[in-house]
Amino acid sequence: MMASTNVTAFNLPTRGREFPHPRPFESSFIVITSQEPEWGFDISPLLPLPTLASKLSETANSEARLFVIETTGSDDELRGGAAGIPEDFIKAHLEAGDGLQSTMHEGTSTRERFFFATWARLVRQSKERFEDAERIRAKKPYDIETLKSWDPMDLLQNHRRHYKWPEAPSRPYDLVIEDVSGGGCKTLFHAAKECMSFSDDHSLYRKYGVTRNLTQSLDFAGADVFTGFLLVDPLQQHRVFEISYGYTEAEDTAVEKIVPCFLDDERPLERFREAFKRSMDDLEMGWTGSWTYEEFLNILVRVTITNLMCDDLSRVLGKISRSLDEIELVLHDNEILRHSVGRWRGQLGRWRNSLFHQDISVRYMSNNLKAIPTEELGGNDGLPGKMLAVEQDLQAIRRRIDDTFQALMSAMNIVESERAIMQAEIVSKLTHLAFFFVPLTLVATIFGMNVNEFSQHLPWWLWVLASILTTAVTYLALYWREFLSGSAYLFGLVKVQQVKSLRTLAVLKLESSMVMVFVAAAGNLAGLCVATWKLIASSSLSTGSKVAIGICAIWGPIIGLALFLCCRWTPTRGFHAAFGRRHRRSI
Repeated sequence: MMASTNVTAFNLPTRGREFPHPRPFESSFIVITSQEPEWGFDISPLLPLPTLASKLSETANSEARLFVIETTGSDDELRGGAAGIPEDFIKAHLEAGDGLQSTMHEGTSTRERFFFATWARLVRQSKERFEDAERIRAKKPYDIETLKSWDPMDLLQNHRRHYKWPEAPSRPYDLVIEDVSGGGCKTLFHAAKECMSFSDDHSLYRKYGVTRNLTQSLDFAGADVFTGFLLVDPLQQHRVFEISYGYTEAEDTAVEKIVPCFLDDERPLERFREAFKRSMDDLEMGWTGSWTYEEFLNILVRVTITNLMCDDLSRVLGKISRSLDEIELVLHDNEILRHSVGRWRGQLGRWRNSLFHQDISVRYMSNNLKAIPTEELGGNDGLPGKMLAVEQDLQAIRRRIDDTFQALMSAMNIVESERAIMQAEIVSKLTHLAFFFVPLTLVATIFGMNVNEFSQHLPWWLWVLASILTTAVTYLALYWREFLSGSAYLFGLVKVQQVKSLRTLAVLKLESSMVMVFVAAAGNLAGLCVATWKLIASSSLSTGSKVAIGICAIWGPIIGLALFLCCRWTPTRGFHAAFGRRHRRSI
């Protein structure tokens, strides 16, 4: 069932491509302030962003404060006026890449001004929401297929449309693993990118007479105030429109629903609030009383974000490891490989890309954490070790992804080799069929020619004889190795002395000079050709006799020469080996 909030129904203004424009996203924030005389921080409830200026004035007498702001980049309240957050800082937080963030990091201390933390957290998504997101990526945000991929709004068809809400920032998420629950409902786990950007470049030190852009318009009654801003992403949701068309324009309606993109997802604003409370309790355990509110808040923000990063990355790496297990355990199944290799290659590529950027973020946060003395971490003194363990797990998973990718490619090579062998076997079967039918076709073609001497003079048995002889010769050429091996084996079974003598004589003859053999064979063949031609030219013989003599004259020398060459050049399987070894033993 679709979980929805803010359901709104209204009439469509006109037919065609006109549909309701996105309403402005109502950003919210929480304010964390220090209180006197009791040490600690007060965390206000969720507040809408338009009250930011008044909240700044109300907390002007506080020692330190942190505004955690959920932003989409379209909030004018964040720029100039009471807040005055720099435009570059907001842009760097909202950008998809890390180019501007890296530029702003250069030349700044890790304990001053600002830092950007980007990591992946594990989220669950239903199959329906995943399909909606794929339609949005493909720029076809409707749920029906139309002729020629036309927009159903142009065709006035009832349909459902999907849009991201809010439209920015657009954080990507990569599929990690598919899980099927007990009820058969498929759930997908993703590694969703999350970014938190902190800036403390808005401080007022009244006793030194220093003012900066945020606090110039505020009266702090002589107090030294430290103000920090933490920008977090809003909850990813979808705007879903159920559009129905009636007979007239007045009957056209659209019902808007706001549905969460992920299952059981928690707003980053609330996640930071809870993590801040836990980190503050741990940090106060080691407080020595020498910190200023600025130092305490600065360290506390970094510790909180580092804890969130470690916890989220540990879950993501665990799911990726499980997904790699599933891939490695089915590499032996050729059918699964053929159907899943494309999807696995895409997943492995996305994981490699994502973990490469995660490695950069982890090293940056690790260096940031090293700038804080261990004694200042209080109850969070185990955080550096936790960060190191996450970094080592990250490197191990990256190596395993590379190994799995190589194993997948090797398995695919094996599958392709097996497929090539199967195709070769099929071709071999076709070759065997050709060896049977091609000689018959050749003989039938010759006998079917319109030759005067052949017409009405050739008996049917002559065609059968020619076909049998031609087929036998072709199969002899195909299986000559097996034929020679079998013949040698049969000759070896005969123990008669006369056969041994003949065998010895044959071996001695085979040891003669090859040149003399070829010369004699060429002379005999030439003489045989002349004699055959003269014999066939004689008119005293019948047509059948002439054809029979021609066939024998053609195939006889070829068969004899083939047998001789096979015996001479295949010593391990021919007559020469079969006879020669016994001849040497007899000598």
